[in-house]
Amino acid sequence: KMEELTGFAEMAILEEIKELEYNELKNLTLSDKMKIMRDEKLLELYDIDQISDKYKKIINIYKKNEVQKEKKSESVIVQNENEQDKKYIDESGNDFSGISGFFAKSDIDLPIFEAESEVEEQEEIIELDLEKIINSEYGFDFDMYRGKYSGESSIAYMKALLKISREVKSIYGAILVQDETKYYPEMTVGLNKVDNFLELKKKDPFYNEILKERKLFYLKTSTDAFPEYDDVFSDEDRSFIKSILLIPIKFRNKQGYLFLSPDVNVFTIEDILEKVHNLQK
Repeated sequence: KMEELTGFAEMAILEEIKELEYNELKNLTLSDKMKIMRDEKLLELYDIDQISDKYKKIINIYKKNEVQKEKKSESVIVQNENEQDKKYIDESGNDFSGISGFFAKSDIDLPIFEAESEVEEQEEIIELDLEKIINSEYGFDFDMYRGKYSGESSIAYMKALLKISREVKSIYGAILVQDETKYYPEMTVGLNKVDNFLELKKKDPFYNEILKERKLFYLKTSTDAFPEYDDVFSDEDRSFIKSILLIPIKFRNKQGYLFLSPDVNVFTIEDILEKVHNLQK
């Protein structure tokens, strides 16, 4: 029967099927919805320790690559010096070429130092960077990242928010802070303000399951399955939102959240963490 349908008729049937699935999904509890979406690879959840482990692997890769580049650069320098070092042989056949000739004609004794293991130094650097950037209580240290930008505190934070939004190709961005009853936006980029704008109340299940637990939340689809949160965005913004990324951060020495809407076709969570790492440089 389906094969006989063409054009608008087929589209109407498919839309009806989609609407049925959507209605079933929106009537589920938040926990059930998130479980289904995780099974379908549409949602990723990570606690701070898991983020830290992923981030540490990224730093390891970068540091190892830097060490390899340094070794390669040193090798090229030595090779170039050898090529430029012309041989000068005296009548006795002694080689006085370049610096080797200087030592051959001198009675200078130089101390010998053994370099410590680069791998051990590397691990120490990794731990220090990780401790600075990811805090087990707060998440990513947005305060430290903001310090790279000049100007008043608010201006510097806005510059940092704009930069990281561009890096993950998000047309929207926000920093959320909390009071006694809710999380709410302190700074935003690209979003239209409405009543209850980006307010996530502490009495809601989303707060208890995600925000209170300081989890990273990466929804890789639209917000259609969460109609209970339709009012936190304007209709216009909601039509453009194709993903929601909430990252736990330290903001002005308090717990906060960074909201972004990355291009899910381009950015995995590892890609985003890599961008964060590059922004720390």
